Amino acid sequence: MGKFIEWVTSKFQHPLSLLFFLLGSLLLLLGITTGLEVPLLKQLTPDVHYRWVSLALGWGFVLLAIAVYYVPPKPVTVVRPG
Repeated sequence: MGKFIEWVTSKFQHPLSLLFFLLGSLLLLLGITTGLEVPLLKQLTPDVHYRWVSLALGWGFVLLAIAVYYVPPKPVTVVRPG
């Protein structure tokens, strides 16, 4: 597990880009296909009327992952008065 974390931190400037990309790709797959076989949930399918929502959210998360990858958020410094 430690080597995986080192690989993720070396490949991605900010780990949120990987998480957003994975979530977006999962939502895109759910919107495009008729369902996914997930071990814990058996069959994961979106409702027919909400398929476009899955596609829109999937594209949104993929675009957000690309934006976070190329323009990572700046670190925040906390200044305490006193």
